[in-house]
Amino acid sequence: MGDKSQAFVEKSLEYASTNPTLVPTYLDLPEVKKDLKLFQDLGSILKQVSTLQRAVEDTMMVAGSEAYDGGLVFYASVKGASRVNVPGSEAISDDLQKRYIAKSKKKDEQK
Repeated sequence: MGDKSQAFVEKSLEYASTNPTLVPTYLDLPEVKKDLKLFQDLGSILKQVSTLQRAVEDTMMVAGSEAYDGGLVFYASVKGASRVNVPGSEAISDDLQKRYIAKSKKKDEQK
């Protein structure tokens, strides 16, 4: 229910409360009022949850970026170690290169 619909329902219930003779017997007015109250309460909760979700997403973005930066620093270090023949570094460099290139290729394919 959007803002205009909510305003319509609120005004309808206001009129129904002040004009009980116009309320059909099959309309459970107290139940409709409870439904509106629940809708309003859930809307308030949704706003808070949405704010929390955005904060979590932002924090994930920063943490992921910092983790990726750390991976790149390590990768650069291993590549340097491999160039000067540090034992074991070439295998690590080769494995990381495959994973790093695969990520780069995906970006190129999406362009």
